[in-house]
Amino acid sequence: MTILSGDIKLIKSQVMLDTDDGGGGTTDQEVIDGQSNNMFPDISELDRTYGRISLRKTFAWIDTNNTDSYFGSHVIIDKRPADPKVSVSLFSTRDWFDRRVNAADRVESYLAKGGRWAGHVYEVQTEGQRVIQIVTRVEDAEPATGQALVIVADEGKVTEYAQYVRVTSVSSVVQVFSLSQDKDVTRKVVTIEISDPLRHNFEGPTVKAFEQGLPTNANAFLRETRVADAASYYGIQPLVASVSIGQAQIQVADVFTNIIPSSQQEVPLIDLDAAGQSQAFVQSGGNPITVNVTTTVNVATNVYLGSPVMPKTLSFTLFGQLVEDFGGELRRGSVVVGSIDYANGQIVWNDQAGSGSTTIAFGFTPAAIPTRPNQTYSRVVTADNRGYNWVTTLLPIPAPATLQVSYTSQGKVYVLRDTGNGQLKGADSAFGSGSISYETGTALLTTGALPDVGTVIMYAWGAPTAVYDRSGQLIPPASVEIDLEQKGIAANTVEVTWTLNGDAKSASDDGAGSLTGDATGSVDYANGLLFLTPALLPQQGTVFSVDYQHGTPESAIVSDVDPDGSNQITFTIAGSAELIPTSVRIKVPVRSASLISTYPNIFEYVVGVVALHDDPVDAVTGNMVTEQGVIQGSINYVTREVSVTPVLNTSVTAYQYAALENPVNGAA
Repeated sequence: MTILSGDIKLIKSQVMLDTDDGGGGTTDQEVIDGQSNNMFPDISELDRTYGRISLRKTFAWIDTNNTDSYFGSHVIIDKRPADPKVSVSLFSTRDWFDRRVNAADRVESYLAKGGRWAGHVYEVQTEGQRVIQIVTRVEDAEPATGQALVIVADEGKVTEYAQYVRVTSVSSVVQVFSLSQDKDVTRKVVTIEISDPLRHNFEGPTVKAFEQGLPTNANAFLRETRVADAASYYGIQPLVASVSIGQAQIQVADVFTNIIPSSQQEVPLIDLDAAGQSQAFVQSGGNPITVNVTTTVNVATNVYLGSPVMPKTLSFTLFGQLVEDFGGELRRGSVVVGSIDYANGQIVWNDQAGSGSTTIAFGFTPAAIPTRPNQTYSRVVTADNRGYNWVTTLLPIPAPATLQVSYTSQGKVYVLRDTGNGQLKGADSAFGSGSISYETGTALLTTGALPDVGTVIMYAWGAPTAVYDRSGQLIPPASVEIDLEQKGIAANTVEVTWTLNGDAKSASDDGAGSLTGDATGSVDYANGLLFLTPALLPQQGTVFSVDYQHGTPESAIVSDVDPDGSNQITFTIAGSAELIPTSVRIKVPVRSASLISTYPNIFEYVVGVVALHDDPVDAVTGNMVTEQGVIQGSINYVTREVSVTPVLNTSVTAYQYAALENPVNGAA
């Protein structure tokens, strides 16, 4: 007797409910075709608001009394739900007796641990709370609403425990943390609201312990998740275009379906640079340096080198074996023992580094990281060019460790970054890979999944930055300029006083224009200006008190003075009293002798003015010098006689016109 289609039936499992013991073995109860709610209950308003996943286990049953051979069957969904917010899928666990909790675990196993999230868990996250706080650098990305993360403690140990969470809301605030008396760091504290409360206590390090690599019992950190399907799902999708007999291809609207309800939320992004920012590493100083650090090597201890590090320049010996930097990975031969954060100069060990106290001599080239707006370029993904491999030439050529490439697949954005050695890597190898040539600017990207049609592949990078290296320059001491608002200051009368840490400090002039005492500097007696350089740096808000004597400045114009054959002029300043040393200022107009002899018609042409002041030799005589200290004459304070040979170096443009003969009539 033939097995008919009506003999193939769906049979209920032992428990047809959304409880942990749902499912189980087969029964003899048939799922009646066409009967409402014979497998799933009605959709409640609560389910429609928050979303819900329902699982039901059924079996295929051959209900005949004969012994005809059963050649197999197939199960399909032949009609889509009328409600667009409802989706239906089939999958098999290939287990006759498993329960709903096992099937749910299979569904949830579509996520696996991904790369470690930038930053660290912020101290203790308590069991039962619905938020997780992490600390990152200001420029690091924040988790997106709806993203799945996993928080892990004691990873790799027999005591390991973890929890997968979904992000429902994200907020952040930038704070300054003090590491020591003279060192602060600016970090971003990110507060992540999650869908389920924490089922354990998770403890992360303090900011100080994380930044300085101090020993700590903190054992928790955050990881991204990546897709790792543990089951194959079968659903239904409408055709985009009609198909005919013999066609080898069909086109559907989408190959994906909804399995687990999720939500989206708008997150405002404010005060952001539209072009983003890149940190382009620039070598600081001319030579590599060596930093000796005594530390305890283990997975809970980091090492801070005290300076940003140029990529691929770090090397050191660890427990007698050479360790070198390969694009952020610290390798001992082929074994990775840790990683280096170039921007912060921070080394993080892993469990391959070994353990124990030791002194390490770290050799590296220090770097500076000036921030500049990103260069950007995008490529649109279309149905025609969609693929895994993308080759692009970027101009200007990216600086090492600045390129960031992002693409969108299944609505999620994946980011790959240049590690500093020309390799593009994501937080997880499943995100994709690539390379960038620092000589040609050619970037090769291999995506971990097909990018979505209608999205763009975005490239953002920093071009090499032209900077001036001032590492070898001496820093001039702090100076204070004081304007006495009086001219004609009397020599040997200036005294400056101030207070530093409760102690009285003072400096006075020596009569020759210099300050001595608890500060050095100079006095411009004629113009009433003091230039003060304290021996010890004053505190903020320090008040300088100046006592001095001054008189009324006198001035005179000396005319009808002719230079001698050596261009020296001698004259006497009007008056009878002795001149006060360091108080004399003169301005002498000069002309070019060669210019006058060549162009006598501009005999009165004035080239410029030479400014001179007196520099006392003793109480009677002094030199007349320029602002640069060049001696150009002398002065007698008693007789008021001045002799100077003024010299001024400058450039002058002169034009000479000559009559030209007319080639037609010979007239000039």
